Amino acid sequence: MYELGFIGAGNMAEAIAKAAISKGVLRPDQMVAADINEQRRQLFSLLGVPTMHNNSELIQRSKAVLLAVKPQTAPAVARDLARLDAAAAELAAAPAPAPAAGAPPPFVMAVAADCSERIEAHRV
Repeated sequence: MYELGFIGAGNMAEAIAKAAISKGVLRPDQMVAADINEQRRQLFSLLGVPTMHNNSELIQRSKAVLLAVKPQTAPAVARDLARLDAAAAELAAAPAPAPAAGAPPPFVMAVAADCSERIEAHRV
């Protein structure tokens, strides 16, 4: 089981992964990343972080999951989450949330509300 899974392997996830590695918080083999972009997966592989294509598998194999996706990508991620969580099924068809300074996006809060025993939402 991985300590931390990144759904989305963009610049923010990369910065967090690099900091975790350089500060000794996590080893590369304790993290995993999923992204639709092959180049981003390759970059994480070069860091020593395993990658995968499947968000659902990442969630099942990670103790904590960081959603590192842009708001316009959130509905597609919600569709993947819907396979694991009924609350996300309603969100899959919702329009992309607008970013809210200092607060988790609405789709994260909605999923967290129905899964409070498993999900803690933070906005970075």
